[in-house]
Amino acid sequence: MLMDKLAKILSRVDFNAIWPKFRAFPFATENVDCADVELLAADAVRGMFYAFQKEQGESRYPDNSAFSRYPADLDNCNLKLAENFYLVKACMEASEVDLQQFAALRRARARIIGREMLALELAVETVEGMAEFAALSALNQINRGKFIDEIEKHMAALRNPENLLKPQKSAHSSGCILCFALKNLNIDFNHDLTDKRPLFDFVPRQVSIVEKALNSSILPQSII
Repeated sequence: MLMDKLAKILSRVDFNAIWPKFRAFPFATENVDCADVELLAADAVRGMFYAFQKEQGESRYPDNSAFSRYPADLDNCNLKLAENFYLVKACMEASEVDLQQFAALRRARARIIGREMLALELAVETVEGMAEFAALSALNQINRGKFIDEIEKHMAALRNPENLLKPQKSAHSSGCILCFALKNLNIDFNHDLTDKRPLFDFVPRQVSIVEKALNSSILPQSII
């Protein structure tokens, strides 16, 4: 009965509207005790998008074992908190200025943690974040109220200082929110999944306002 309900809900999802060429894949679920079949449908779409990525030649998968070397650096945490603040604001307000401030802070933070660690974050954002974007986009088609609840959970996670030393979890959320920020700003980030660039590279670079983001007077309160 549950699988029948799930299949009926998924039949209403416009997969191509989520990502060009995306389609329904065969699925199974272990969450048979899930009381909310609409959330279960979103979970199924996430799994389908992972299958779609593999089919399309996705290669930007992160080396999750490398997160064990992620630096517990206070300056990195403070900049990351500010970065997340502007990313959420950019998404909520469809603000290109805030998106550019987010991007500038990230580039500054790269000088602290190094390119290897930043690339690790960007890989999670790209592969996992886009899959989460697909799941929530489907949920938005299914139930707008539940979509809002779920996207607010990701935004709350990015605002929570306790998650700053959980870089994989944080990047999962930031990738999802970055997708919606780009979408809300009508910035095209749909691309061939054989592309080697991370999702972050689809943020347009506006040099004229980059330095403004590094002015400490505009940064949110640090975690110090």
